[in-house]
Amino acid sequence: MRRFLVSLVMLSVLGGALPASAGDPSVQVSLAGTLQPVVRMRWDLDGQASSGRMGLGGGGELRVEALLLGGRLALGGLVDATAVNFDRGAAQVRPVLGILASVRGGLPLGASPGWEASLRVAVGYAMWLQPADAPSKFTPDHGWTMKAMIGAQHTWKSGLGVFVEAGWAVLGLRQDFRGQDDDGGGLLHQMVHGLAFSLGVAWRF
Repeated sequence: MRRFLVSLVMLSVLGGALPASAGDPSVQVSLAGTLQPVVRMRWDLDGQASSGRMGLGGGGELRVEALLLGGRLALGGLVDATAVNFDRGAAQVRPVLGILASVRGGLPLGASPGWEASLRVAVGYAMWLQPADAPSKFTPDHGWTMKAMIGAQHTWKSGLGVFVEAGWAVLGLRQDFRGQDDDGGGLLHQMVHGLAFSLGVAWRF
């Protein structure tokens, strides 16, 4: 984390020193680190429901957006890779891969380019990958994922920017274990949700 923050400071200095980009930018590409400090899970196995708190989660995102209306509206997609910790330790960390469509509204806070506030809603497909030591008969969980985030971004005339976001992230997943053992049941529904934060860099061109 310290190296990431140092890199952001260096990018801030670089962003102010680079020459201004020509014309209005039409695309933004972003790379962000993500953190989920409070994660809860609810699951239903054959009609028996339970819930509990999970360990620290986090990962990264790659975003590509088309900028419309002078940057006040951004439409695009993101690829999200997150590690979710089952037992609040290091024994059962499982990766989740998400592919989401994203809509983001931006409100300039003063002269543009500069600071802007944003609201993002992203919805898409999620796949909860099995750990390497899982039995071969187990298959990945498939489902949906959604994020609602508010944030702020600062963009320099060069097109380089930094941003921070906070909000809520949800995963809904289903796995069918029926017929894989002597028990006839095994239809598992899971919902993972919690606070989410992201910190990253962006380039508009």
